[in-house]
Parts: sequence; structure tokens; C-alpha cells
Amino acid sequence: MQVFVALLLGAVGQLFLVSVVVLELGIFIFGTALFLSVKKRLTLASFRDTFKLEERLTKAEILIITSILLAAIILVVKLATEVIINYDSLWYHLPTMARWYQEGKFVSLDEFSRTGEWATDAIAYYPFNWEILCTLFVMPFREDFLVTLPNLISWFILGLSVYLLSTKVGAERIYSIAAAALVLTIPLIIQHVNSLHIDLPFAAFFLTSLYFAISYSQNRSFVDLSSFFIAIFMLLGIKLSSIGYAVLPITIFLFLEIRNTFLYKVSFKDVLNQSRLAIPTIVVSILGALFIGFYWYLKNFIEAGNPLGDIKISLAGVLLSPGSMELSTLQQTSLANLFHFTDLSHWKIMVLQAIVRLQVPFLALVFQALLLPKLLLPKQRFTYAPLLFSLCCFVLVGTGYLYWKTPFTGTNLLPPLPPQPINQYIGQQARFAMPFMGMLGVIAAVTASSLRTSSYLVAAVVFVSSLLGIVSSTVFDIIRVSTAFRGGVGWASAILDGFRSNPTTAVDQLLKIVSSNLINVLIYILIYVIAFVLLVWGASRSRVNRILAAKASQLFNRPNRFAIISILLGLLVITSWGAREARDIHRKEVYGGVYEYIAGNLKPTETLGYLLSYRSYFFYGKHWEQKVLYVPSRSESLSQWVDDLKQQQVSGVAVGPLEEKMGWQPREVRWLENPAGHFTLVFGQDPKKEPTIYRLQNGQGG
Repeated sequence: MQVFVALLLGAVGQLFLVSVVVLELGIFIFGTALFLSVKKRLTLASFRDTFKLEERLTKAEILIITSILLAAIILVVKLATEVIINYDSLWYHLPTMARWYQEGKFVSLDEFSRTGEWATDAIAYYPFNWEILCTLFVMPFREDFLVTLPNLISWFILGLSVYLLSTKVGAERIYSIAAAALVLTIPLIIQHVNSLHIDLPFAAFFLTSLYFAISYSQNRSFVDLSSFFIAIFMLLGIKLSSIGYAVLPITIFLFLEIRNTFLYKVSFKDVLNQSRLAIPTIVVSILGALFIGFYWYLKNFIEAGNPLGDIKISLAGVLLSPGSMELSTLQQTSLANLFHFTDLSHWKIMVLQAIVRLQVPFLALVFQALLLPKLLLPKQRFTYAPLLFSLCCFVLVGTGYLYWKTPFTGTNLLPPLPPQPINQYIGQQARFAMPFMGMLGVIAAVTASSLRTSSYLVAAVVFVSSLLGIVSSTVFDIIRVSTAFRGGVGWASAILDGFRSNPTTAVDQLLKIVSSNLINVLIYILIYVIAFVLLVWGASRSRVNRILAAKASQLFNRPNRFAIISILLGLLVITSWGAREARDIHRKEVYGGVYEYIAGNLKPTETLGYLLSYRSYFFYGKHWEQKVLYVPSRSESLSQWVDDLKQQQVSGVAVGPLEEKMGWQPREVRWLENPAGHFTLVFGQDPKKEPTIYRLQNGQGG
């Protein structure tokens, strides 16, 4: 619904706070009226049945849930108090969102459409459903305080999908909860919560669509059918590769529907006759889903004549979509094309990246899934749904195949490729395998159920995985900040890759970086362990539980309810203020003082030009108010460039930090640094290491 709101307003050029509030208010009133009309038919019975809550939670289950809830709380604190440091987020996700926020419509940024570099220009044709959703979370605060909160929601959705799919197939509740927890605490997945990468929500909606396809085949509920359509089209609006991935849940849906029709003689009319709301719900869901699923592809077709942007696709000699880049050329960058099973160095890179980035939870899931053949033993007494399990195995293989064939899983370079293109980059791109990781969790849950793996062993593995997941992501963030922000532009992955070539040096580098920030790591460990012990102790004391429940009941009785709610809202506001203050401190530590300089020395009406920077997001200011323009020189003439800047009313030019592929002394930098030239350095010192700003002499505001 929120994506629909943002897309609709952005499409008509009204993506502003006032318009959002008006439309949201209308939806709220309509939703409230709808709820009041059906609330008498809502019961907790279906909820308990869906989530398998008929029986009380066991101690082992409480341990597992406590572990994952503590991890979630720490993630909330991190996303609220720590700024985004992900490369792609700062390069194009956030700048695109900031420009939409300023313009109130979906404008294309010149820096992603006029560079002449295919990989950069292709960004303009990406589907941006998730980014537009995150933009809504900026509007109430006028800053990026909770911009990644939707990622935390998708993190929960991914876990719920793994759990519900596992129980549908027949896995026992404790193993389903554990599988979901292990998937969620894979360090690579945790790292993507406070990031604008869209792979986490992509995986979440992929598994959600599969769950609703199976659930609809069993319940024949119009709500499940509507939810299936919404999940599928949300998937399509998040990422281009969804076109391939969506085939899997759609295939499962059609297979089960055909099977039910011919085997059980079910009729679609029965679904439509379930309620007077069935037909309106299905129709509205499909129409809304079509809009959120196809909007970006239709926009691409109108602007470029190709729904996929600039990718050329041919089938049997027939041109399906025109473009300058062949799909077959892009596929040369996949693991399927580059990974050589006989090359030992490739295996070393793959294993090292799996150990470092995926760690205990992934290895535990793989180990459990490898015991799958035991399900076929004749003495097997475990009861499960063989058909659904087979379909889930099919999807597991399908997601693995799609990851293997997806472009850029083997290298970040376009053809022609160097002799040894595979590097540590495959570890970063393991994020493309998140749908596979989710399905691996489902298979592992079923296998563990059949083997009756010790529940307390499972709980211990989840505890260790959750703790290591938080610690690992914190350490990786520390390394990233140290290498890429305090030392210019660098890659934390290079240090990780050093464990393969020179482990001793890599360990020394890691210890040197982490030792200065050791207190941050220890704080998270202590908070996690102490909170875990207290919660487990409280949960194991029935008398304590009864006292707490009685006190809570007294506090929230009708006479006290308004006062308690008011107090809680006040605490929420105070906590929000404190978190924003902490985020400001972290922003200055990581980003430097560029925000403070812009706020104190530039007016929002002034135009700040920029070039040669993969962190243009910094130049929009804390409140996304600064007008920013991409201003590379279109000729070799300095005077022509200066005239162009003045004509565009540019008062200053921002550059840096530079990267090696830009060249360390491009012509614009030489012009800017010339002490006798047209520009004066007013912020920063070295464009090779940090963002710098130069004032244009005698320019607008100069």
C-alpha cells in the first residue's frame, strides 16, 4: 500500500509531505471503516493455527526467540544511530531518492544517464520500488534517520516466510523457528539491514510469494490469492532479475492450481463466493499489484523503447527488446561462466568468502541440508508433506541455478575480462543468493525435524550465530569506515581477501583496525549476553512471569490506559531525539564535516555542482535541501567549463574522494587546484581522500 501511494504521487509529480499525508489519511479512514465492518469475524484461532501457537513455547524455543529478538533490538539501535556506509547506497540509491524528494517526481539523474559507461547509465532503468518506499520514511523527519527501517521489516518478513514455509512442509515448530533465526543471522544478511541494497527485500518477497502460493492451494482463501499477486508484483518492482525469479513461485502456483482442479475438482467460484469482499479484494489487489509491478518497465518502454532499458534480448533470431548491451555479454560476468571447478584458487576464494561472510548459520544450514538423503530411509517415521517438500527442493535448485547464472556474481567488470577476473567481489555479490539461503533454511528445518536434532543444541547454535552475526557485522562496519572513509576510498573486502594470499598480514591489519574500536564490539557483546541471561532467567521463572503479567494488567486497565499510552509516546519521542543526536555524532565521525559546512555556508537556493565522486549523497545536506547538479566538463576548455558553470548558476564545485579508475589528476581537478585559477578551496584538503568543495570566483554567490 505504501509503495502504491509513493508511486502514484511520484508519477503525477506530487511526492511531497502534504500530498502524502492527505492520501494516507484517506486510506486510514477507509481502512478503519473496513475494519469496523469485519471485526466481529476476526478471531485469534486462525492466527494461532497459522503460526502453530496452539501449544506453549518450550524452553528451547524461548531461547531461540530471545536470541533473535535481541539481535532485532540491536539492529534497530544500529539503523537509528549509525549512518549508511554502503558504497552503492551512497553512490546512486540515496542521491536518487534525495532528488525525488526535492522534485516531487521521478526525475532521471544526469550522472546515471550521460556518462557513456554502460554499467552506470543502466542505473537509470532499474526498478526502484524499494527506494521509493524508503523515501517515505525520510519525510516525517526531514533526514535519513529511519530511512532503512523498511529493511528491518523485510528482515522480519524473510524470517516469517522461512518459518511458515517450513511448517507448511511439515517441519516441527522448534526447527522452523531455528531455521528462520539462522537465516536472519547470516552476517551478510545482517549487514544489509542498514543499507539501501535491495537484495534483502527481494529475498523476503520471493519467499513470501512462494508461501502464499502454497497456502492458497491448501486454504483456497481469497486473501491468500490476493497476497500472492501482491508479493509477486512487489518482487517485479524491486529488481530486474525478478523476471527470472518470479517464474519459480508462479510455476508452483500454476502446478498446484491445475492439480487441485483436476484431482479434487475445486472451483474458482468457491473462492469468489467466500465473502462479499472477495471479488473487490481480488480485483483491487490485482490492479494495484499490476501498477507497482509494471510501472518502471512501462516507464522504460516509454522513455527508451525497451522495458529492460538498454539490454538487448533476442530469441531464436527474433529481436525482443533493443539495446546496446547483449544479455549474453552480461552473462559472461556470472559465476557459471567464470568459476572453474578445476582451479584450486577459485575454490579458495569461494570457501574463504563463505566462511567470512556467511559463517556459522550458513554452515549449520548446509550441514543439516546435506543430511537430506536420510529422509528416504525406509524406517523414517517423520511425517511431512512429500509433494510440498519436493516443490521446495525444486525451488532451492532453481534459486541456486539463477544465482549461478546471474550477471556480475563472478566479477564486477564488463567484458573483455582480465585473465583472472574472479576476486573477493564474489563475496559481496553473495547477496544475490539470499533467496537460495532462505530456501536452504526451509530444507534444513525439515531435515532437522526428521533427524530429531537436539533442541538445546539447536538453541545453542542459534545463540552463537546471533551473537557472531552482530559482532561480525559490527567489525565489518569498523573495517569499512577505516578503509573507505578515514583513508579515502578503499575496500574492506581487500583485507578479507588477504586471508587467502597472506594470512599473517591480514590478521595484523584486522587487529590494528579493530583494536582502536574494540569498545564498540565489547559493548554489543555485553549488552547481548546480559540481556539474554536476564530474559531467559525471567522466562524460566513462572512466579516472576505471573507477577509481571499481573502488574502489566493493572497498568493497562481502562482508567490508566490513556496515561500509560501518553507516557510511552513521550518516551518514544525522547528516545527518537536521543537516537538522532547519536546519529549526528556518528555522521560527523564517518562522513566528516561536509554536512556542517553546507548547512553553515551554502543556501539551499544555491547550486552546488559536483563531479568525480561516488558519494554525491553528502552534497545534498542533512535535510536533503541543497540543490545539487552534475557538472563534468564537456570539452577540454577551462574557460568553456567556467562559462557553463556560471550559466547554470553554480556557486561551488564538489569533488572526491577520487578512485583509481577516475585517474588521480583528471583535468577538472587540475583546474580546481590551480591556485591562480578560477576556484578557491573552501572545504577539505585532498580530493584523493575526502570530499572537497571549491568556490567559483565571481560566480553565483562566489
